[in-house]
Amino acid sequence: MKDNKLLLKDFAIKSIMANRGSRRKQTTNGYLEAFRFYIEPYLGDKSIAEINPMKIKEWQSKLSERLAPWTVRGVSANLALRSAFGERRLKLDRDRR
Repeated sequence: MKDNKLLLKDFAIKSIMANRGSRRKQTTNGYLEAFRFYIEPYLGDKSIAEINPMKIKEWQSKLSERLAPWTVRGVSANLALRSAFGERRLKLDRDRR
């Protein structure tokens, strides 16, 4: 799979599972549940390269219609870390070519 086609859902699940040994099982399950419930329905099928600040704002706006602000911030922080790492990974891979 080309890096620019790496879907957020594939990257996020791999990332969560890769770090499961450093946290409690309940924490990993909570991350998976939050991702599947709040992020995947909106952004999961998008490639990491497609996710830009406007898409994030649109997603946050949709979440804000039904969730408390602190929940939106928490879920957004989770996505931001994963997306930032994904962008860094893609840039590093491109630079190696």
